[in-house]
Amino acid sequence: MKQLQLFAPRDLRLVEAECPAPAKGEALVRIESCGICTLEQRLFSGAMKIYYPIVPGHEAAGVVEEVGAGSITALKPGDTVSLDLVYRCGECYWCRNGQSNHCANRFAKGIRPLGGFSQHIMVGTRQCFQLLAGIPTREACFAEPLACCIHSLRKASLKIGEDLLVVGAGPMGLLHALAGRKMGARVFVADPLQERRLLAERLGADFTLDPAIPLKEQLMAPTGGRGVDVAVVTAPVSEVLREAAMAVRKGGRVTAYSAYSDTFDLPVDANYLHRSEVSVFGVEGRTERDFQVAVKLISTRQVDISPLISAEFRLEEFDQAMEMAGRPDQIRVLFDLKES
Repeated sequence: MKQLQLFAPRDLRLVEAECPAPAKGEALVRIESCGICTLEQRLFSGAMKIYYPIVPGHEAAGVVEEVGAGSITALKPGDTVSLDLVYRCGECYWCRNGQSNHCANRFAKGIRPLGGFSQHIMVGTRQCFQLLAGIPTREACFAEPLACCIHSLRKASLKIGEDLLVVGAGPMGLLHALAGRKMGARVFVADPLQERRLLAERLGADFTLDPAIPLKEQLMAPTGGRGVDVAVVTAPVSEVLREAAMAVRKGGRVTAYSAYSDTFDLPVDANYLHRSEVSVFGVEGRTERDFQVAVKLISTRQVDISPLISAEFRLEEFDQAMEMAGRPDQIRVLFDLKES
């Protein structure tokens, strides 16, 4: 089978590897689609390291080819599945506390994380989330990032009828907007690029904002002078976090969703937090429960994922794929492994 292995920063190679055979509790999956997420871009650039060589890719979906003998599972060959490729041990404090997104062993030595840039992968059956027949894998592979956004909005305790501000209309911002609409919120999306604002409107955003004008100033009229209930910052810009905190109502919530390349002090006046009772907190990853909800939304077509797909490439075209995935005018670039 063909797969992409990263041997060092910017040293990505297409190699031939043996196709594994599943044991009890395992499934062999033929991967058909895999997204190139920010995590893969950081691994490729060297900004993040796990070990070398590594097969990147964790936004993957495909078709079950074989299930290990004796496995206790409803999975069968031919099932379309989304794959949870960020390892969860199920035994550490965090996993047993319902916070598997903080699993202490996600990247422990001896664990094979990721692996989606490959024609086949052998995974535990618990890592496979089945979709209804007929759902394209190019959409099913969005279950992982959508699950992260569902986790983010749950952390913010978003309620039906509330106002949600999403700052940044990249792939994660747009997925927040889709999830927020399904949760019954009125959605505001801010982004400096007009093309992304227009796409947010196509996906159902109620209002779009140009951050060239202070967000608080733009939000006062449509929110009756209060500000939004929840603000999620998906743009990795420190100043935006402060502006979002000023744009929520008293008692509102602000989520720092994005990862930042540099460390910085929280740019919010402590007295403002004290007097307004605004909560600011971080969020990372997702749990199995979030993943299951994301799969159901995609499987029952309650969210339309297809407008987020910017381009698809074969594994052999990895140079062009990685270059395009890092461009700000793209949303999500996928590897189409069906024809590799």
